[in-house]
Amino acid sequence: MATDLPAGYTWRRATLADAEEILALVTRCNAETIGFADSTLDDIRDELAEPGFDPATDTWLVHTAGGVLTGYGWTYRKGTGELADIDVITRDERVCRWLYDRVLARAQELARSGGHAATTVDQGIFRVDSQMRAAAAAHGLTERTAFFRMRVDHDGIPPDPVAPSGVTLRVGPGDEDFRRTAHGVQTEAFKNHYGSMPKTFEDWHAQLDASSTFDWSMLAVAELDGAPVAMLATHDGYVSTDDCGYVASLGVLPAARGRGIAGYLLRTAFAADAKAGRAGTILHVDSNNTTPALGLYESVGMRTVMVIDMWRRSWES
Repeated sequence: MATDLPAGYTWRRATLADAEEILALVTRCNAETIGFADSTLDDIRDELAEPGFDPATDTWLVHTAGGVLTGYGWTYRKGTGELADIDVITRDERVCRWLYDRVLARAQELARSGGHAATTVDQGIFRVDSQMRAAAAAHGLTERTAFFRMRVDHDGIPPDPVAPSGVTLRVGPGDEDFRRTAHGVQTEAFKNHYGSMPKTFEDWHAQLDASSTFDWSMLAVAELDGAPVAMLATHDGYVSTDDCGYVASLGVLPAARGRGIAGYLLRTAFAADAKAGRAGTILHVDSNNTTPALGLYESVGMRTVMVIDMWRRSWES
């Protein structure tokens, strides 16, 4: 690691108590690139407390000589370390290089500890953020796919959507069997999607249970002729920033696709948000999705409001 911090700068690990300071940094950086914060205090707290993430080993806070937080980086292990998500948040180029050295080295450590011969990292970068795109490229990352943030606006309360023939909807909170069913459907439906790593039921359940913007009534399972074939999970992570509900996960098993089930689940989410008085509904979709999801979302009135490119690097551990 050849990069040094500027004279007088210091670094330490993050704790939950740093959430407000981290949010202030994220807000400053995002305001410079996309014009608004795009993050909340709950978001930061949830990230720091997410099961499987250890701020004591996987975070870096950099302060100036005057004590101002100027950089934040983190590495999040997925699976057993064969893949990691990373992020570097700063507008200071020297701090940026220093943080990249750390988050990439940590990803390599995690891969080795999991017994993997190669390290792979993913980073999401706003398409309009030319500075961070250049920094990622300088550290060996390349664009692999793009996630479109899509939104539909609600004007009044729509009628309840009509389920396709043979389809019934079960809505949470439900018992453990219900939640295990939803987890199983999600795991199978997203098996070949970009960056998807299966979680055990216990890890999946703990992550959702810990979220401050989700409760189990936001989980639904669609059955076709009595067999579970699709799931829907929403949350309130965009209520405070956009007055919108959010479709966090919508998956349909391959054998049940093409029957209108995904559109029905979307309209179910839209109706719930409209009844709750939300201005709209937001979701993210991979432009290289294994299913024609982008076209589906456009067909129900959603439009693209932002593009986040996914950058990846793989190298020997």
